[in-house]
Amino acid sequence: MKHGVLAWLWTLTTLPGFGQPLLQGLGGGVGLQGVIRMEPTQQDTGLLLAGAFAYANGVQVSPGILRWHNGEFRSIGCGVGWDCSAYINQGGIPPTYGLAEWNGSVYIGGEWNFTRDGETFNYIMRWDGQQWHPLGQGLDNKVTSIRVIDDQLIVAGWFQYADTVLANGLARWDGERWHRVLDVPQFSPGDNNYVNDVAFYEGLWYLGGNLLNLGDFVRWTGTVWEPVGGGLYGTFSSVQKLNIHDGRLYVSGTFSACPPYGVPTNPGSGIVAWDGENWDDLGGGTCGAGVPDVMGVTWWNDDLYVSGRFSMIGGVPTGKLARWDGEQWCSLLPPGFFSTGGANTLVVYNDSLYVGGAFLEEGPPSLSCFAKWVGDDQTFGCGTYVGVGERETPLGWAVYPNPAHDLVQMGEPPRGTTSFRIVDALGRTMLERVVQRSLQVTGLAPGSYVVLALGASGAVLGRTRMVVE
Repeated sequence: MKHGVLAWLWTLTTLPGFGQPLLQGLGGGVGLQGVIRMEPTQQDTGLLLAGAFAYANGVQVSPGILRWHNGEFRSIGCGVGWDCSAYINQGGIPPTYGLAEWNGSVYIGGEWNFTRDGETFNYIMRWDGQQWHPLGQGLDNKVTSIRVIDDQLIVAGWFQYADTVLANGLARWDGERWHRVLDVPQFSPGDNNYVNDVAFYEGLWYLGGNLLNLGDFVRWTGTVWEPVGGGLYGTFSSVQKLNIHDGRLYVSGTFSACPPYGVPTNPGSGIVAWDGENWDDLGGGTCGAGVPDVMGVTWWNDDLYVSGRFSMIGGVPTGKLARWDGEQWCSLLPPGFFSTGGANTLVVYNDSLYVGGAFLEEGPPSLSCFAKWVGDDQTFGCGTYVGVGERETPLGWAVYPNPAHDLVQMGEPPRGTTSFRIVDALGRTMLERVVQRSLQVTGLAPGSYVVLALGASGAVLGRTRMVVE
């Protein structure tokens, strides 16, 4: 139930005369463990839903994978770990993360392994239109992403082996057997690579995940693996999705450049764009949100739509669904709209925006993990775009010389500054001093740093970058 202000907002946004409903529940909804990935079928026969569900519209369905077509849910064989007859607990199943169509078959992968009718399915399987098949001996740990790249089926995940092939989180299936894509090392020696997604952008392979020693986002140069653009850091940071659109690579996940938990050297918060050389922080992204996660990313009518667990984007409080038009973020839902969970995935199908997640909302309209956006152009606040350069040098603040060698002049920091703090790429404090005209930096190792201007209460009033040579 929604109470107080939220109840008023809910009523206001659904009553006739005050705008139409924002989200329309579909087909009686999907089981409470929710939808993680959605993709339209290649033959225009519906929308594929993958996740951790075992029920839809209150009845058992093929666990982990469904098709939505002509207003109905349709099972796809026996799905994940089911024999098509036994009772399944409504608590759901281990999640399915990866979903793709290739050469006429549907491929899904996730955090499950099971045996059915004498066949063992290890974290990945294929639907040929009639039945499910394993892919050799499968993987030895979970699959997080399945992509079709240059007509090749590419699988990323937390596995070490694909069948007997040492793959370390990145493998290729040719229809009959597994192959390595590249010579991927163990980025953290002795531990699996936690790869969440893969992209091939401007002739280079990119991996995103929880890659602790390399900033969670890396690329293969042809000779070495390197962090991209300085990397993305933070105690709980990770890259979840990589998406290519209009010549740029969009990186989304759990990372932030803002206090109190962000790392100032990160290029943005929640979602950023990479053009091969430079970052775009997309208006600050989810800066200011206690949880900065961006999970769902799609484009509709040339605008970028995102969803996740964030409560603020572009400086605007939000209900975890927002639109970026290239200049500003606008919230599509009022703050606190989702009383439980949020939206994990977005997709455009039949010129409508579909929303999948792990939400349960009482109505009218009632919503259970699967809905369609019907709010037209309604928004609940739009932020003002602030460019990267403006954000990095608030109030014209800069330090010089830059690059620095020994003594750095601190320029004119924002009014109210009482101290300076210098942090490295991992967010560690390397130097802190009360306000003075210059700072000695000879003790700092060569590299890129962020200088923070702090107020009397410790609040960050401004920041600027500094390179030490």
